Amino acid sequence: MKFGSYLCLMVVAVLSLIGCAGGGSDSGSTPDVVTSLVVAAGQHLDVGQQRKLQFTARTSSGADVTSQLGGLTNWTSSNTDVLSFNHDTAIGVSNGTATARVSYTNQNGSVVTSNPVSVTVGTVDLNPVVRAFAAVPSTGPYTVTFTPTGGAARTIADNVAVGAFSSFSTITERAGKIRVLESGVQRSSRDITLEDNEKLSIVIAGTTTNTVIVPIVDDTTTVASGEFRLRFVLGYIASGQDFDGYILGPGQTVNDVAPVKTNRSAETGFVMDLPSGADRFAVTAPGSKTVLFSGTFDSPSRSDVTLVFDETSAGTYRYNFWGISPP
Repeated sequence: MKFGSYLCLMVVAVLSLIGCAGGGSDSGSTPDVVTSLVVAAGQHLDVGQQRKLQFTARTSSGADVTSQLGGLTNWTSSNTDVLSFNHDTAIGVSNGTATARVSYTNQNGSVVTSNPVSVTVGTVDLNPVVRAFAAVPSTGPYTVTFTPTGGAARTIADNVAVGAFSSFSTITERAGKIRVLESGVQRSSRDITLEDNEKLSIVIAGTTTNTVIVPIVDDTTTVASGEFRLRFVLGYIASGQDFDGYILGPGQTVNDVAPVKTNRSAETGFVMDLPSGADRFAVTAPGSKTVLFSGTFDSPSRSDVTLVFDETSAGTYRYNFWGISPP
């Protein structure tokens, strides 16, 4: 055999091996089994606009694999005269509202489908809204005002009683100062910046002399069956220390479960979805299993609970909670 022919055969053989090994392309990895698809609420398209809708895909372990599903999802619309899809791209067809869902077929053949979410096409009111919740057990009631940057103050919540949310008020500006007053006396103030379509809850916590404002962006997605959503707000903390927070079911102690959050300090709120039926919370020093304070609350399936925890003076604790029953 001539050397030239031998060399050609060697090149062909090497290229064949590369092709079999898949070295010539990178089609991307496929995720583990997807068990949850959640479409973000409050999405909007203009008529004629085309874009991908926001959603989150997670595995049974809670891993976010959204980025691995590009082009592999199937979207449907309840009204294609308003909203249609070209593969995974949404198209605003005409003014109105339609319900969108996304589904994905795993490699094992199982199909997971998202929650239905209303998508508005055309003109929509993007103004944010604000409400207030008072957790300070003093004389009250409270007035909450908003002063837009460069504008005049106006009342957004009046006669805010302890332990109940006020109605939502529309804010047409995006930046300004929130003030809380009791009998005309300012107790606290805080600068805020709002986003389009944002729903914000202003939690008034602490004491009459040490009042704090904790703003929390409301999660408007539907709570899954068998779970509840918790807003665990740390208000005024006299000692200045951090805490680990535990959520406990019937018969459980802090030794039975891991903390839901660790090293949380004053003026911190967070949102989570937890198994319903939990009836107590507890706080400890970070890394400790010695309970500093605990309390009870209700968490029926699909409810939305705001729990406010304060340390009014060093070692003196209290709490207040407010729950929204499921629809």
